[in-house]
Parts: sequence; structure tokens; C-alpha cells
Amino acid sequence: MPSNETRSPPESGQQTIYGGPTKRFFVSMLTRDIELNDAILDLIDNCVDGAMRQKKNELTSPHPFKDFRATLKLSEALFEIEDNCGGIPKDYVDDAFSLGRLNINQDGDIPTIGMYGIGMKRAIFKIGNSASVMSNSKDELFSVDYSADWLKPDNEEWSLPIRRSARKDRDNGVSIRIDNVKPEIGRHLQNASFINTL
Repeated sequence: MPSNETRSPPESGQQTIYGGPTKRFFVSMLTRDIELNDAILDLIDNCVDGAMRQKKNELTSPHPFKDFRATLKLSEALFEIEDNCGGIPKDYVDDAFSLGRLNINQDGDIPTIGMYGIGMKRAIFKIGNSASVMSNSKDELFSVDYSADWLKPDNEEWSLPIRRSARKDRDNGVSIRIDNVKPEIGRHLQNASFINTL
């Protein structure tokens, strides 16, 4: 992320100033107008998109999503979603964690649901103050942490630490664990009426 300092091109008297967004703007604006159930459904959409990538040549078959699953664990203190829908391929990692799609043509050959590349991040920002995302795909196993410090609105660090390792002998899929749930969200996650509506 560029700093806010004024920069002067070497051969000109013209100066520039930083005109990009702040993290405070992104975190607050992305979550302001989305309901909690819609944020959770964005995460389910990502699972469906992953399954479509796995079965892109069989989407017209009678049961293309047979044997795929997404599991939710909800409580006042914990939100977790885990799927077996293929994981995040190596070529998709940058898009998965940037705020907006870097490559708008990716998945152009299949009818994916997620279009703008903000669903996972927006849901994380809506639900909790920290999160861990782990993916096991045919390419690799990796995890990315959104720390409480990273998510502070006044922290302008945009880089995220990623830990990569050889893939594990387990289902290919993604798990997102948020164990620092915001109190106002936790009240919904333990409410039977909210869960039934979801």
C-alpha cells in the first residue's frame, strides 16, 4: 500500500498525493449494507463455486453436486464453515484474498455465483475481529490469518501472512474459522429464530 507522503516525479515540478482507499473505509463500507444471513450465504456461494470448478464438464448431469458438502458451526463465540468443494487452486489465491477480483476473466467458462471477489472478506469483516482461512487443494495446502491487529481500522497494513506446505491427505476444501466473533453477531448466531431463518 503506498504511503500518504507527497511524491514528486524526478523530472517535473508536479507533485502527487495518495488517492486510494483506507482500510477503515473498506471494512466499514463493505459490511454496512449487508445482513448477517446474506454474508453467510456469500460463503455458501463460494462453496458452490468451488464445486462447479470441480464438475465444470458435468454441470448438466442430473446430480452434479452429489457428495459435496458445506458444514456450518455456529455459536455465540464461534463461526466456522468447512467444505469439501476442491479448495482454492494456486492460480486463484491472489484473487481470493484481494479486495476485488484481480482477474475478471477467471472462471469465464463456468456459471459461478461470486462475481466481484469480496464475499469471503466481507463475511469475515462482518462476523468477527479475527479469522483463519485454510485451503487444501490438488496444488497445495495453505493458511492465511486475518489477525485482530490486521483488522483494526487504523492499521493500514494490507499484506497478509500466508503459510504454504505440501497438501495433506484429506478432503480438498476450504475451512474458515472465526473464533473472535463480534458480540452483536454472536447474539444472532445463538438465536434459534435466526438459525431457522438462515
